[in-house]
Formats: sequence, C-alpha cells, structure tokens
Amino acid sequence: EITEDVYVDLPYACEESGDLSTRIEMGLLDEKNVKFLHNVLDGSQPKPASDTVVFKTVGMALVDLAAAEYICETAEKENIGVEVEF
Repeated sequence: EITEDVYVDLPYACEESGDLSTRIEMGLLDEKNVKFLHNVLDGSQPKPASDTVVFKTVGMALVDLAAAEYICETAEKENIGVEVEF
C-alpha cells in the first residue's frame, strides 16, 4: 500500500477510471478515501498528511495547469524544489 487516499480531479473519476473502480470493487480502496484535489487547493480540506500522494486525472488539461500553478507558487513561496531551465 502506497497511500490511503487518492486525489481526483472530477467527481466521476471513479466511474471513468478502471484503475480506481477495479480497486474499489476488489476492496483495495474505500470510496471514502477518494478525495477531490480542488478541496485541498481551495483550503476546504487539509493537505495530505502523507509524503506520498496519488493523483488520478481523468479530465481537463485546465485542471493540470491549475495544479501545476499551485505547486510552483507554493514551492517558490516556501523556497523548496529545484528550478530547471529548458
């Protein structure tokens, strides 16, 4: 087991993703542990306690961009990470 919680971009991720639906059907993942990334980003849900976070996207690239922006801004603000030039 890598992590208890799985974060998704859209409410229908469990139905769209065989990765999630199969694990739920097999009892390897409890549906209550599937959480929405936007709730973490808007502060209505605490950040994951684990250092390992699983994110399953099934939706729009816009969600990926918003998550990337948040991650980059947070890393810059907290002075963590490594900047890579392209």
